[in-house]
Amino acid sequence: MNETILDLINQILAEHAMVRKNTEEMEKTAHDVDLASQLELAKGKVSRGEAPQQVVIDDLTALSSKFVGRLKVHFDREEAMLVDALKRPEGKPYASAIDVLRVEHTELMSRIAQLKEKIAELSSPGLTVESRRNKASALRVFLAQTRTLLEDHADRETLLFEKIRSVLSQK
Repeated sequence: MNETILDLINQILAEHAMVRKNTEEMEKTAHDVDLASQLELAKGKVSRGEAPQQVVIDDLTALSSKFVGRLKVHFDREEAMLVDALKRPEGKPYASAIDVLRVEHTELMSRIAQLKEKIAELSSPGLTVESRRNKASALRVFLAQTRTLLEDHADRETLLFEKIRSVLSQK
């Protein structure tokens, strides 16, 4: 049983790197929205009649949807593993830390919902190129802040999971 939990801890810790990579990818794509808006300001519509930033916004929307799904699965797996750890006597000292991580999961998912709303705003009809560019810039800041929050959260989880892993490895 300890091996199963240890394997799950190792998988979750590996997923933290994936979360970091996904947030960086979304930040880069949000930057591309800004660049595409600048291109439209400079050159007008592209030859196919399609606004270049809309293609990038669609990419960003797809990336964020995939990211939300993966993050939800990740958080659910972590919480299931933590519930199991709390059932064991050696997990009891970590109860308050685990409660904090659960609250952080809720707060982070709320922030991710805000992120999806901000991405949707980029496609608002009647939005001027300059307004879209400003929204894209604000989105980049929001994404950077969200990435920092996610990384800080993952660092706290890593410490906790490594402690739990250490305790279980000694059994």
